[in-house]
Amino acid sequence: MEPQAQSYHHGNLRQALIDAARDIIEEVGPEGFSLRAAARRAGVSAAAPAHHFSSVRALLTAVAERGFCELGAILDAEPVNECEVSELHAIATRYVRFASAHPGLFRLMFREGLADRADPVLREASQKGMYRISYALAGYQRIPLRAQMDSARHPVILGMWASLHGLAHLAVEGAVIYTDGENGVESRRPIVEILPAILADQWPGRGQHGA
Repeated sequence: MEPQAQSYHHGNLRQALIDAARDIIEEVGPEGFSLRAAARRAGVSAAAPAHHFSSVRALLTAVAERGFCELGAILDAEPVNECEVSELHAIATRYVRFASAHPGLFRLMFREGLADRADPVLREASQKGMYRISYALAGYQRIPLRAQMDSARHPVILGMWASLHGLAHLAVEGAVIYTDGENGVESRRPIVEILPAILADQWPGRGQHGA
């Protein structure tokens, strides 16, 4: 027990609980998460989380905040491309691949009723994490980013994001199942394998887009 007590007194318990919660959510999804399980994974008593988190929701909020920070870092690592189409395809690919690599975390970040979306830290993290996506979507439509929330233009951006998020959700669920040709053969392919073709069809180059 001495190493656990030392970790707590050094102020590492909060981070250890976030790490433990993140691991559990990645393994079993947010539905199978509990404070007791996080405490057990962190190697502390069931009562220890109360020193830093008042509820399950508070800990889930901290994990979701980390998720948006990680997503933002991954998207920002993509070099900015002056070609709006290439920029959107690159950012969309990173978004879907993040969802595919972290399905439990992705569910937590976007599912209503789990994290506290009114939490100011989470709100700031989510806005920063999604900024590059907003930039890419607005750029493709040649809508100034400052105007994308305008009542006349917001539905365009929202509709595009809904399509992109749907692809990410398919990636989270695993494989796309469909009937292949006239033979009725059922195919299972991860969405990330066919993503380039989907993006090219969904958001084609300018010559095809007609802009």
